[in-house]
Amino acid sequence: MYMDTSSGDYPLSEQQVRTALPAGATLPRDAGARDAFYAARGFAPVRRTTAPDHDAVTERAVEGTPAQADDGTWHQTWTVEDRPLEEARARVLADLADRRWRVETGGIAWTDSSGNTHSVPTDRDGRPDAREYVKARDGLRPDGAGQKMADGAWVAVSNSDMQALARAVMDHVQAAFDNEGALADQARAAASVADLKAIDRAAGWPATAGA
Repeated sequence: MYMDTSSGDYPLSEQQVRTALPAGATLPRDAGARDAFYAARGFAPVRRTTAPDHDAVTERAVEGTPAQADDGTWHQTWTVEDRPLEEARARVLADLADRRWRVETGGIAWTDSSGNTHSVPTDRDGRPDAREYVKARDGLRPDGAGQKMADGAWVAVSNSDMQALARAVMDHVQAAFDNEGALADQARAAASVADLKAIDRAAGWPATAGA
């Protein structure tokens, strides 16, 4: 990126700089020498800098006018500003839904009646749910049938344990949705971006197997 130091036009691509030069100008082949050539003609290369840390959900980094350092080089400048309220609210709600999904499907650690702890998948395809609970309760499932765990291993689970396991999974999933709902209510009630920022979006989620 380049800046026209006389007019302040920015950002300019190298092609735009070349177009602005007098016809027939001979450009150095080396990139550093070429930048020096451009700078001598009023087109300063602008060094990239990292935008400040910020909450991308409720804030955005806005690039400002390049600044000149003491050594004469130019670099990007940034400011952080709040997003508009409704945009920030929508992004907070989307972030909460994403967090809920990751927690909901993140698995749980479950200990069977023999004291063995297993990592149980809670994704929507692999998790034991109300159907497994009913089958185990009503004897519609072979007692001690295998259940696939998060690591791919098949573990014999009694019908009594399967009821407890299915209940633990359902409780985990419901807790994830309940927490999303509670935080989303706060977000919908927020009257300002400051109110949205005050919501601890990481709080209250049930533990997952990897936590």
